[in-house]
Amino acid sequence: MSKFTKNQIIVFDWSTFKNVDFEVYGADHFLTDYGNNLCTETINDRVSPSCESEFFVSFSMPFSTSDDEVVSLLRILRKNHFYY
Repeated sequence: MSKFTKNQIIVFDWSTFKNVDFEVYGADHFLTDYGNNLCTETINDRVSPSCESEFFVSFSMPFSTSDDEVVSLLRILRKNHFYY
């Protein structure tokens, strides 16, 4: 899970995670879902008008995920300033 400002969420290129399951939700109102890997094209449209100033992005991987796949995701996260 990583925490970002509204602006960081809006300008991020979500296609970076095209093969990864993730969800974007509010830091204050964490039950509000702002998008996921199945609807990346609407994340910015949903985040922009919200009253939230910060958002969390969480990732999930199947139990069968290989070590190499986990390391690959961690490298992508680090490269894009996601902290875990």
